[in-house]
Amino acid sequence: MKTNLLSRWILILIVFAGTIYYLYPSYRFNQLTDVEASKITELVQLSNMTRGEIVSTVYRDEIDLKSEIQRRATSPENAKKASELVDYIRGELRNSMDKVRGTAIKRGLDLQGGMYLVMEVDAVTLIENIARSKDEVFQMVIRELRKETKANPDLDVIAALQKKLNERKVPLNRYFGSGLSEDQALEFVKKANEDAVKRSLEILRNRIDQFGVSEPNITRQGDRRIVLELPGVQDPQRARDLIGKTALLEFKMLIEGDRVERILQDIDQIVSQELGLDTTKIATEQANLDTTKQDTTKKDTTVTQIDTLFGQTTKATTDTALNIKKPFTSLLRNVRGSIAVPKKDVKRVQQLLGMEKVKNSIPMDVEFLWGKMPEQVGAETYIPLYLVNRKAEMTGSGLVDARVSLGGRTAGAPDVQFELNNEGRRVFARVTGANIGKRMAIVLDNIVHMAPTIRSRIPDGRGVIEGSASIEEANDLAIVLRAGALPAPVEVIEERTVGPSLGRDSIEAGKKSFILAFVVISLFMIFYYRLSGAVASFAIIVNIAMVMAILALFQATLTVPGIAGLVLTMGMAVDANVLIYERIREELLSGKTPTHAVKAGFERAFITIFDSNLTTLFSGFALYQFGTGPVKGFATTLIIGIIVSMFTALYMSRAILDFILYKFTPKTLSV
Repeated sequence: MKTNLLSRWILILIVFAGTIYYLYPSYRFNQLTDVEASKITELVQLSNMTRGEIVSTVYRDEIDLKSEIQRRATSPENAKKASELVDYIRGELRNSMDKVRGTAIKRGLDLQGGMYLVMEVDAVTLIENIARSKDEVFQMVIRELRKETKANPDLDVIAALQKKLNERKVPLNRYFGSGLSEDQALEFVKKANEDAVKRSLEILRNRIDQFGVSEPNITRQGDRRIVLELPGVQDPQRARDLIGKTALLEFKMLIEGDRVERILQDIDQIVSQELGLDTTKIATEQANLDTTKQDTTKKDTTVTQIDTLFGQTTKATTDTALNIKKPFTSLLRNVRGSIAVPKKDVKRVQQLLGMEKVKNSIPMDVEFLWGKMPEQVGAETYIPLYLVNRKAEMTGSGLVDARVSLGGRTAGAPDVQFELNNEGRRVFARVTGANIGKRMAIVLDNIVHMAPTIRSRIPDGRGVIEGSASIEEANDLAIVLRAGALPAPVEVIEERTVGPSLGRDSIEAGKKSFILAFVVISLFMIFYYRLSGAVASFAIIVNIAMVMAILALFQATLTVPGIAGLVLTMGMAVDANVLIYERIREELLSGKTPTHAVKAGFERAFITIFDSNLTTLFSGFALYQFGTGPVKGFATTLIIGIIVSMFTALYMSRAILDFILYKFTPKTLSV
């Protein structure tokens, strides 16, 4: 008896030690020392920032934190002291927190706030990108697929593509490999879609890691969807912009000279025809305008008639009067040798370029792209418009590094310096060497950031992207460039944001419900079963501690439904003790000694407890396997709680009762 009891208590003590070992990091992570708390309190007072804003920077390198302190501090002296405290927070405090952060219990979005996003890979754009040839039939099919996916987001795009091509009696391999059979071409498209989702998931994970989100959860859902849980995110718009960027870096040569003039003239002619104006009448009216200088009333009437194309029923919101002979080029200006559009006319130009006949008139090998950096000339702001080769001379696939620097065209303005690998350097050197004196556009996600003139061959593969409005924007751009380009655009189809205050409220509500349940159960057990009830209550405390330790051990995430699972676990653990104690009572009433009654009670209750817990365990596994989000959080704690409750009820409670019987040898048992 003594040897058996000793071995059981050794095992229990080992379990206790393991529980404390795995719970300590969570305690340390959520409990600042007196010195750390005082430092943060002092920083709050000096910087006029909230405690939440300060603590959120412990794990993120916010480049402009000190400048924010400089702006918000009440005096230069306070700003200086606050900056010194920031260094401490990012040094000593973060180092101590980093030692325990990885093993602390993770908290879900509902407990600490953050963002929940469901993103979908644009399969139609992916198919368009991987096509090796594109004719009018293919472009028509792509347009139809876009309309259908908008109406039905769950459409099987690949099956729809195959069906549409079959209806037109066009083989799939015409666009995805002439040397492939129809089945091989279909397999090629399916594999490209699968790879795109996997690559997107990995790239998004890299971006989020560099963004500084603590303990993100990124999982795949279905064929082309990705679920992102970003705990602690304080700026949803910035995170959304960072994640959604395709980050396709391309280098394209500008179209210049007579060809530009011909394309613009063609657009003018088509727009005039679309407006339904007689060209002879236009010429006559224009001559009359030049010679007789018609009054402003007639002039305004002409502008209003053209504005109906833009859905305007009143006088134009722009001051620029369209030249009825050149309705498109009259909106363009020559700014520093480049085409530009007054900011107030950008919408008009976009609508004209979006007209179907205008798009068809533009040669297939060129395209119009907007510039990122506006040009200021006097009081007028202009947005650059570039005509570039559709085919890129090279892409940023060879990019190996991107970092922020304070240079730019304006002193102190942030820009992003990039560097290419050996293969990228060779291509970059060849392209720049072959186009000396010409302009090359640096394009990111179809927006021209710069269009410098190539002065000489560039052999080192280094370049600069200007145009960032702030250090934060430049830093985000560097992140997406380092992480790589998404193989296809990803769209946010579902978004939920949980504020930090709501998370704190959830924690407080969870604590209250947990404490209330424990107090009520303990009082009942002690009142009804006396000493044995106290043993059961102690077993509940150990049960919950072990569940939390196992969550930390396996890096599971605790959520509000998980707390509900913990409360349910308490009830199930007590249920096992109730079955055991009722069996012991029966044995005592039959005349057995306390020692034999305890032994018989545990042995006879074992099968009943095991069967009931096993069926509940199966239900928990089913919830975990087929559930999502909150359901999984509930199932996780339920499964762990069931397993642990069998240990505490059948093993630990018996060890305690056996110890009492062995040490004190009572004639009766308080049960």
